[in-house]
Amino acid sequence: MKFRSYNAELKTATSLFMNCFSNITISRFDNAFNSTKDIVVPLVYGTRSRALKELENINKKLKPPLLAVVKENISQDPQRMNETYTYKTNMPDGYDILTKMRAIPINIEFTLSGIAIYEDDLDQIVSNFIPFFKPDIFVSWKHPRY
Repeated sequence: MKFRSYNAELKTATSLFMNCFSNITISRFDNAFNSTKDIVVPLVYGTRSRALKELENINKKLKPPLLAVVKENISQDPQRMNETYTYKTNMPDGYDILTKMRAIPINIEFTLSGIAIYEDDLDQIVSNFIPFFKPDIFVSWKHPRY
């Protein structure tokens, strides 16, 4: 191919997705339900098994509770695909303006795993974001050229 289009789109999408879960804070409570300690839940990129393996290490840097994100599937979305090549209709034969091309809509599926010792920690983590997902999440950013 003559044209190369790598603008780190998938890397940017992954970081934007992870940013949605990066500042989750949970609390530990005493018997009177007073907050005694606040914990910022760490977020790692990798499978749940990788995170669990890190917890087994002697020099472990991670402690539960924590969240692990992994990119599972990338697919083209045919239902949002329409008139991809309309930019060619007003062009003379043999010429191409690649900057006028429309983006190809894709779906990226992520898996978010929560690891905790106490069930109450997982309940607090989930209650930070579940009310806002109906059922999907959408993130957007500016075109890389602009």
